[in-house]
Amino acid sequence: MKRKLLVLVVLSLFAVVTVTYAAPVRIPSNAGKTKGILKEFAEGKVVLGIDAQYESVSEIELEDENGEVEFDTASGVISLTYDNRFSLYSSFGQAMDPKWKAEDSGYNFQLNLEDSFVWAVGVNGIIADIDGFQIFSDVNYRKLDDMDYESVVINGTTYSKVDIVGIGASWEEWQMALGVAKSFGMARPYIGVKYLKSETSAKFTAGGTTLDSGNINNDTSVGVFAGIEFNPTPGIAIDVQGRFIDETAITAGFSFKF
Repeated sequence: MKRKLLVLVVLSLFAVVTVTYAAPVRIPSNAGKTKGILKEFAEGKVVLGIDAQYESVSEIELEDENGEVEFDTASGVISLTYDNRFSLYSSFGQAMDPKWKAEDSGYNFQLNLEDSFVWAVGVNGIIADIDGFQIFSDVNYRKLDDMDYESVVINGTTYSKVDIVGIGASWEEWQMALGVAKSFGMARPYIGVKYLKSETSAKFTAGGTTLDSGNINNDTSVGVFAGIEFNPTPGIAIDVQGRFIDETAITAGFSFKF
């Protein structure tokens, strides 16, 4: 009875939060049930994985200056998974249409930035199995490098790239997540909480106006994420995830483990 009640609670929470949006938290995938073993180690198997993922971050609020950041990313991910329980991974891709908005000393700024390179590294693992539920954690670091200005809007006036003098914007973040997952045949819903720490900065002069933001952190550090992984066949996984409160975004991914 208690087990059925716990399943009901998890599924109810999942139904509520998946109508929102989020950025990626990676969980140890159930997809690695193939024969492509790189190495056997301590009675476990190391499996190579390749993923493709698309992410839309529609809002991360900044701590100061009533600011926010938004961007989309398309990335490839390489992972090494041990015994279907622990993974090391790294991703490389493109941040598309980044925007940086802020208010400072009576000025409203919108920085329209050029597409830029984005990379990340991380590790995740299953901490415990309890009555069919898997408790997992994920820690990762991500950075958008050297985002140059495409245009800047100051109090409604737009300045093109040739009118802007300054250093491009930067963005980096690291996060720690803790969640619970439960398999129902091919489907594996999951839900959890996470801590996000980000830092961004921008500096430029346009139309006689100068902005030097210094380093600004995100406004809200703790958020909620939820998602579902499908394993239609051994070695293949499809994942859709949402996250909110600390940020507003959605991620969809496809993975193949050899």
